[in-house]
Amino acid sequence: MIELCFHATGWTAIGTWVLVLGTLIAVFIQKSQNRLINSANYIMQFHNRFESRHFINRRQKLTQKILDKEKEILDEILVFFETLGCLTKHRVLTKEMVWNDFAWEIVRYYQALRRFNGIDYIDWFRKTNKDKTLYSEFEWLYEEIIKFDRKRRDVGLEFVVPNEQEIQKFLEKETKIKIE
Repeated sequence: MIELCFHATGWTAIGTWVLVLGTLIAVFIQKSQNRLINSANYIMQFHNRFESRHFINRRQKLTQKILDKEKEILDEILVFFETLGCLTKHRVLTKEMVWNDFAWEIVRYYQALRRFNGIDYIDWFRKTNKDKTLYSEFEWLYEEIIKFDRKRRDVGLEFVVPNEQEIQKFLEKETKIKIE
């Protein structure tokens, strides 16, 4: 009789632990799926903002200033990518979703702002504001997107980082975006 109670109690304890473990697994799966859904929603919001009339106007002005080699530029586009970088670094956004929707622009804007026509706008902002951390999340995002892109497409750096002519074409195209 005592042996039967021990077995029943033991089975109840095991069943309880299995139920707890199953619940924890279900919560983890639900949390992961919610994270992906939230990331997708945020990416769509960022995409809509990037393609908005206001933002296209800002992109046109920025790219024209870069092409004209103007020293001072507005930083709204940099702030946009800085925010994307921060949210990606803290895993609010997935790298894959950011790569899928913004890799082309991240890489080209970063290159245009760092190395095009001999002007480093990011360095200029950092020196002007005496803050070496300015746009460090954008810089981090650029580096992560380069790594992700190379791994995803299994290509070398020369296929991922645009040359001067490609940046020139990108900037010219950005200045001519049609606003609908």
